[in-house]
Amino acid sequence: MILTAISVVVSILIGFITIAYAFCKWRYGYWRRRGVPYCEPSFPFGDVSEAFLGKRHLCCVMQDIYSKFGDKPYGGVYICYSPALLLKDPEIIKEVLVKDFGSHFQNRVAKGHEKLDPIMCKNLFMLRGTKWRSLRNHMSPTFTSGKMKMMFNLVQEKGQLLADVIKRKIPEEGIQTVDFKEMLAEYTTDVISSCAFGIETNSLDNPNHEFREMGRKIFHRAIFIRPEVTEFFRKVVWDVVEEREKKKIFRGDFMDLLIQLKNTGKIEETDSVEEKVETSSLSYKKSMDPILKNFKGDDFVAQIVLFFGAGFETSSTTGSFALFELAANPEVQEKLIKEVDTKLAATGGKITYEAVQSMSYLDMVICETLRKYPPLPIIDRECMKEYRNEKYNLVIEKGTAVLIPLFALHRDPKYFPDPESFIPERFSEENVKKIPRYAYMPFGEGPRNCVGARFGALQSKVSLVNILSSFRVSLTDEFKGMKSLPIYPKLFVLGVEGGINLIATRR
Repeated sequence: MILTAISVVVSILIGFITIAYAFCKWRYGYWRRRGVPYCEPSFPFGDVSEAFLGKRHLCCVMQDIYSKFGDKPYGGVYICYSPALLLKDPEIIKEVLVKDFGSHFQNRVAKGHEKLDPIMCKNLFMLRGTKWRSLRNHMSPTFTSGKMKMMFNLVQEKGQLLADVIKRKIPEEGIQTVDFKEMLAEYTTDVISSCAFGIETNSLDNPNHEFREMGRKIFHRAIFIRPEVTEFFRKVVWDVVEEREKKKIFRGDFMDLLIQLKNTGKIEETDSVEEKVETSSLSYKKSMDPILKNFKGDDFVAQIVLFFGAGFETSSTTGSFALFELAANPEVQEKLIKEVDTKLAATGGKITYEAVQSMSYLDMVICETLRKYPPLPIIDRECMKEYRNEKYNLVIEKGTAVLIPLFALHRDPKYFPDPESFIPERFSEENVKKIPRYAYMPFGEGPRNCVGARFGALQSKVSLVNILSSFRVSLTDEFKGMKSLPIYPKLFVLGVEGGINLIATRR
């Protein structure tokens, strides 16, 4: 009897696997039937077995596939059994991200699940259609240069604390190994907590602060934001909003701007947030965008969580990657230190918004870091309706995923000779003109590019200026001989496994 039951179960399993295999084999003929060049997939993960098994990051797998397509402008790949189109040519990338964006490629592939993860599916990154367009249009003024200048003192306060904490670790004229990956994660947690919530977390002195732990949980191998993380941020956000509205507290930070959006239906272009919040609340209620009339509850919280999660993780990794490259390329480091010293000498040693923004070589260093290590290494779009492009002899069916492999583009020797080398001069005023615009786009391009790109770059720059004005960094034995850091395969964004331990020496 038991043997009979087992044989029935085995037969069912074999039948299921056979049907699944046959279905996948049929699906794996999709690109061949359409005359599109493709890589031969394998059951059951298609072209991305190594990524699904956690052996390599998806961007590294896509880089290999990108290379196999040679000079072809695009090629077909399979994510498990689903076909996706990989774009290579900057001109067709431009058409997808900009020219034909509104009519065909407005949405990302992921949809989210409102019941399972209301915070994730309601943030600007995940929103789709008219909801995304409306919120994006209203949030665009959030990160203008004027708003960045308003928030600069909050950022620099944490940058100074970062330098002070490192100084406490290193005796006078001494050296010390510092885990800059963790140190910068603590710094950006403090910056975002201050700018988004008006809360002083002091993670640099207290690495186990609750905000730091929640930041780890957002990114640690998670498909959904965990319920306890959602509840934590809901409570924090509404406690802060209630206090600010009750006591009329204005800090000129991201929270103030979203409160303004919630109450008035728009974020003013002016730099005086306090003045506009007090005078415009009633005047805009009648003409408020219907979508924004419901900008409350999780819709509001979701934008704060996005700012926190994306802001601290991407900026901290960019800063720590940059420090590794500076340690590995001491001639670049010395050139940057000279610029920092020269600019700060003109301000009496004070780190100001204008001084940081005037550091052209610092900007080149950040650009080159983002070339080698784009925070979000693959851009995706979903085709909203059948797309035809006669120039490229291309038809994309509705619902097909379109992938733009930034990591591969940024390391293509066609656009960046000697791509593994760290050469900030690629982005000098003269040389940057030689780079096709859509071959380099660390924050995306078009209407759906990263709305917080300026703030992220500012955070990274402030951390580097504060560190390099007091220290030099050099490689520890574990990193000597490396031209690039190995990419950790089990994270959504680009990162490394373990710390980035570098030797810091007082100047």
